Amino acid sequence: MQTSLDPTLLHPETLTEVDRILRSCVHCGFCTSGCPTYQLLGDESDSPRGRIYLMKQAFEGDASFDAIAPHLDRCLTCRNCETNCPSGVDYSRLLDITKGLMFEQAKGSLWRRLRYAGVKWLLRQRWLMRIGFGIGRALRSLPGLKNVGWLPFPRSHALSRVAQTDFSDREQSSTHRPISKRTQGKVLLLRGCLQHYATPGTVQALERILKRYGYEATYLDTEACCGALPYHMGDHDTGLRDLSELDRQLKASGQEWVAVLSSASGCAAMLKQMDALLDPLGGTSTRQPPTTAGILDPVTFLAQLPPLPVKSIKVAVHQPCTQSHALKLTGQVAQYLGALGFEITGSNQGEGCCGSAGTYSLLESRLAASLRDQMLGQLERAAPDVIVTANVGCQVHLDAVGKTPVMHWLELLDRQLI
Repeated sequence: MQTSLDPTLLHPETLTEVDRILRSCVHCGFCTSGCPTYQLLGDESDSPRGRIYLMKQAFEGDASFDAIAPHLDRCLTCRNCETNCPSGVDYSRLLDITKGLMFEQAKGSLWRRLRYAGVKWLLRQRWLMRIGFGIGRALRSLPGLKNVGWLPFPRSHALSRVAQTDFSDREQSSTHRPISKRTQGKVLLLRGCLQHYATPGTVQALERILKRYGYEATYLDTEACCGALPYHMGDHDTGLRDLSELDRQLKASGQEWVAVLSSASGCAAMLKQMDALLDPLGGTSTRQPPTTAGILDPVTFLAQLPPLPVKSIKVAVHQPCTQSHALKLTGQVAQYLGALGFEITGSNQGEGCCGSAGTYSLLESRLAASLRDQMLGQLERAAPDVIVTANVGCQVHLDAVGKTPVMHWLELLDRQLI
């Protein structure tokens, strides 16, 4: 693709990066086959290929950023297009750069900027999330509100199709019969921001599973946000400040861990880029990785350990986009649970998106609901006992409606351990 970019828009190094990404696109169209919004809307401007062309026009001065903003906002940043692209186009990086420029120059309509600012502020108020999700859990306990779709809170699973004994409290039973009598080392568990308040049982479940193996779970005294939400909304300064503070906290702890585990795949995807984002020139700073083992998704850690005995039930596996396309772990949760003995009734295997996508379900609620309905229809087709996922945003989004309870796969594993 030939380009003629406006040199006044960006720093020369960033403009060179934009030019490289744009030129790498050959407009073959492989990306459109896996793009959820293009499949839903059928509009070329709402496909990766179309958005790349719109961004090229804006960087060349042939279109305004205000005009292309709605099409960029409708992108889920699921990155399925990157997985399908034979040319290796770094689409998500191009979109991040473009949204960053739009944020700095206050591009887009006033309503768009107000909505973005409001959602960003809301999701950074931890006290408000604590209160909000506490109220949400209380509302979900009321008979008439257990399954209504307009409440953006996870449901109670006490009356699920799975027997009550299977979904009882495993605080004591899941920690008995450890398979190792000696401590295997310390594992740092990251709580996450949204996950800490929306689904706190996820990290608690992981701690109990690790205890069975003889690992000691540890936590940071205070844990900064990974910065993913503000960064991908275009507020790069705030996102990088958050990420840098978390990096500082990891270093300041002065501990060596066997591994650092993030059970929210959206956070893990951001943390995977920590070195590249905090040291974009690649090695010009003196910063070192905070741990010897790096930051991992729990499935990559647990899959290396001896299998634990479980009571099998029918499980459909939802694979979050962040786990499939950012972390490159497509199919691993389904494979791991299947190897343990669970009956896997189906999985999206990284195809399609549930519509959660960070703040997408709040900012593009109509499209998000349509994508969620499609995903639930696919996962519920074989009548599973439960649907599991690996990301808190997807869990909350999917579990708001549907006939089948949705939970994190770590919670399921913890509850089904024998």
